Amino acid sequence: MVTVPIHSHGDKLFVVADYAGIRRCFGDGWADVEFEDWRRDPTPLPPSFPQEWEIEELRKMIPLPTPVNDWLLEIRARKKL
Repeated sequence: MVTVPIHSHGDKLFVVADYAGIRRCFGDGWADVEFEDWRRDPTPLPPSFPQEWEIEELRKMIPLPTPVNDWLLEIRARKKL
């Protein structure tokens, strides 16, 4: 199990939450790869937003959703024997 930030920096896979691309990183040696978003719906916690300058810099490189916020993605996978 790994928890990674879906955040306004880092590899494009994680900036735009490309779940299919993240899944391909596991290759054929892994089974039962599951994703669970944490805080994508932040109720009852307040959402976490990146700084506006970070958003503007990223928009120069890639299209971003609106609003841009951060959440944690938990990935669970089982190694094939």
